[in-house]
Amino acid sequence: MLGWINCYGDGAAQESEEAVKHTPGPWTVDLTGPFTLGGDCREVVALDAEGMVNRHICSCMFDTDAYPKGAFLEDAANAQLIAKAPNLLAALKSFPQPGLPGKDNWQEKVIAWWNTTARAAISETEINP
Repeated sequence: MLGWINCYGDGAAQESEEAVKHTPGPWTVDLTGPFTLGGDCREVVALDAEGMVNRHICSCMFDTDAYPKGAFLEDAANAQLIAKAPNLLAALKSFPQPGLPGKDNWQEKVIAWWNTTARAAISETEINP
């Protein structure tokens, strides 16, 4: 379980076809050691085009008493999931729209179902003022 998470943003404008309200990826987290016994903190950060740290996304606390198993692995998985959020969102947004020409009826239904599901997931990730 994630001990605590501290996320903040400065509302900087993003370049995109549609308004992006999060820091663009890639995001990364360093899960290599060494770790402080009893608890340690790792930062999820955004990288610029040159691979340099561009922005702090959040800090994740790790239960290192359990290293390298148990709660530590769960904490690492949580941090990795946060770091991959921009990639997951981009993948969901790239799924084709229903009504593509040349698709069989069952394929159209699958695409329509996936599109509805993906759009619902996307709406949960976006903050609307």
